[in-house]
Amino acid sequence: MKTHEEWLNLGYDFMAVSNFEKARRCFENSYAIKPDNSILPLINKCRDEIILCTNSTTSNIDYIDKLYLNGNLMMVMGDFESAINYYDNAITIDKNFTNAIFYKGIALVSLSRYEEAISCYDTLLKIDPKDTDVLEKKGIALTGMNNYEKAIACYKAALEITPREPKLLLNLGRLYQNYGNYKDAIAYYDQVLYIEADNMHAWYFKGQALSEQGLSTSLQNKFEESLKCLNQALTLEPQNINMLKDKARALKNIGSLNEMVKCNERILELAPNDLHVLKEIAEYYKNSHKYATAVIYYERLARLDVHTDYSYELTNLVAKAERVSR
Repeated sequence: MKTHEEWLNLGYDFMAVSNFEKARRCFENSYAIKPDNSILPLINKCRDEIILCTNSTTSNIDYIDKLYLNGNLMMVMGDFESAINYYDNAITIDKNFTNAIFYKGIALVSLSRYEEAISCYDTLLKIDPKDTDVLEKKGIALTGMNNYEKAIACYKAALEITPREPKLLLNLGRLYQNYGNYKDAIAYYDQVLYIEADNMHAWYFKGQALSEQGLSTSLQNKFEESLKCLNQALTLEPQNINMLKDKARALKNIGSLNEMVKCNERILELAPNDLHVLKEIAEYYKNSHKYATAVIYYERLARLDVHTDYSYELTNLVAKAERVSR
């Protein structure tokens, strides 16, 4: 619960960006906690500004800009519904306010309201059919609707305008990867790496695609190629847990279990309470007949995973560890 001072300071922050409705609420909350008469003029100021804005004419450019900036602030705060309301108010006054339409589309995608977002992007594409940012965002919205063919068409249309844009190439690669078309996906990732040799996402996604290809074809060499890519990605972002997990899976698929455990132990350094990784390490040591070490990991699991009973497993492992030590 916020204090009197915290509400007051938040109110000043909202006033600084001309969001007087939010500022008024903050000042009123502050006053409710501590009835300080010096706050009343602030509340009245906000009310006056709200009335002024409400009565503004359509030619009031400053008012439109305030609505747009308030929408952007709501986006930063993650309040997408409020952002859309601000953008809509701005668009009502100026139907060709392209920035407001663009960011309204982004807010709608954040709420999974993809069809409405596409309507925003189509409006913008009527104004400028070659706007690659809009084509990319429309592709993202179509992907959210699982309309992959139309999404691919959007990205390819954008690539015809800017053929060396890594973001578009990555998005196309991801779509083909989701389709199970690993050959084309990898080809797009390779195009990114030709342009940007240190693009972490391209190395990572290529590594994922190769692993998935290995699982679908049972080709061992795909996992080995995947490991090379994942290792390259990890040189660029060594503490990325998702990449480390993918590396551990690839190592498991080629039978390098010792290396897999080392990788999993690295993950535990970054995420000590990861139950899946703990369980995988515990089972590795149990299956390797290293019972005393297995006990340590199962005890950690028992402390963290209170919904699972590990007592039977622990009893057996302790007994086996004692027999081995004799």
